[in-house]
Amino acid sequence: METNDIPKGWWLNCTLMARKENPSWIVGVLREGKTTWITEYVKGDLDSSREAYKVGMAFIQKWRAKRGLEVDHKWERQMKEGKF
Repeated sequence: METNDIPKGWWLNCTLMARKENPSWIVGVLREGKTTWITEYVKGDLDSSREAYKVGMAFIQKWRAKRGLEVDHKWERQMKEGKF
C-alpha cells in the first residue's frame, strides 16, 4: 500500500471500526471538488487496512474508466500480481 499511488485529486480514508467483538475496517473514497472533498463511495466490514485500500483503489479505477479518463494500468497489474 503506497499513498503515492492514489491518483491526484483523490483521498482514501481507511479506518478501523473499533468494536469490542469483530473489529473491521471501513474505507471512504473522496474526490476533490472545487471547494470541498466529495464522498464518492464508502464500504465497511472489511478484514484489513490492505483490503480497504484495495477496495478504494478499485473504485477509483472504475470511476475513472466509466468517464473515459486515464486508468492506472500499473496499479491494475500490481493487483493481479497480488502485490497488495
